[in-house]
Amino acid sequence: MTYKFGVVPPHPCPYIPGNEARNIVLWPEEIVNKHVASHLNLNGFRRSGDHLYRPHCGTCSACESTRVRVADYQLNRASKRCIKKNDKLRIEWAADFDDELFYPLYAEYIDRRHADGDMFPPSYTQFTSFLGPMYDFNCYLAVYDGDNLVGVMVYDQFYDGLSAVYSFFDPDKGSFGLGRLLILKLIQLTQDLKLPHLYLGYAVDQCQKMQYKADHHPQERFIDGKWQLIPK
Repeated sequence: MTYKFGVVPPHPCPYIPGNEARNIVLWPEEIVNKHVASHLNLNGFRRSGDHLYRPHCGTCSACESTRVRVADYQLNRASKRCIKKNDKLRIEWAADFDDELFYPLYAEYIDRRHADGDMFPPSYTQFTSFLGPMYDFNCYLAVYDGDNLVGVMVYDQFYDGLSAVYSFFDPDKGSFGLGRLLILKLIQLTQDLKLPHLYLGYAVDQCQKMQYKADHHPQERFIDGKWQLIPK
């Protein structure tokens, strides 16, 4: 399969302060469907809104596409505690994007958890262009405490697995480990669908905010053009 790509101009790296980043992106006029997205995902690409991209930073290769082998996944102590602590929450799976319900939670999450990031300040337009429905493989997981929405995971369903796109949750429930819970629920869904992998995006070992991805094993990373098993 052949595709047309472009390279975006250099910009400040969002993961390693002082570094400069560049991305290779699928050309906007290329047709994106589940087959195309699945193929690029297998080759280390990532989706952000309607952009499919991969880091292209010259001498730096810190960003490593990461996936979990769900058939062999075993819960560690922290994950078991997380599930027990949240056993009364309700999980709903949906293909529909409820922007009126989701946006207030997203805005509060960005305001209070990521005021130092490039998504601050949040806006409805930015929210829908980043996480709204783009393709027929986009899906949503919602977590409720009673009737109150407390967490959302946006994910894609590909031929060989699910891919976590972005999650946000109630900042007042930070001690409940909702970020971890959303990943664990996606792992469970991937297993139920009998798909082999859950993709977690890019792991960056030098970035503290990305360390949570290293907590899920068995884990593979896309290094030097192939998927390699990473030791715990």
